[in-house]
Amino acid sequence: MKRIPASFEMGSHTYRVIRAPAEDLKRLAGCDVYALYIPDRLAVFVQEKTKDISESVLLQAFWHEFSHVLLHCANHKDWRNERVVDSLGHLLKQFHQTVK
Repeated sequence: MKRIPASFEMGSHTYRVIRAPAEDLKRLAGCDVYALYIPDRLAVFVQEKTKDISESVLLQAFWHEFSHVLLHCANHKDWRNERVVDSLGHLLKQFHQTVK
């Protein structure tokens, strides 16, 4: 997958992927972020593309948040561990961009 999806299924849930302005994400997260997973809403928010942020950066942010969802759904203790989640997100993005 080389684009940010509108939704995806994980377990028995459908997660929405919502593109939002940076200001909305900052309000939701309490700090500047490119993307955010909100479990109670079954949603991943990803910042809208701007002239200052490439779609590639936002795609990486999506895979990072997707990794939070994956680990959370698997009841994995590290679903909030940013180091683990970031590593997994990079690997998932690489896999999806290079699969033939």
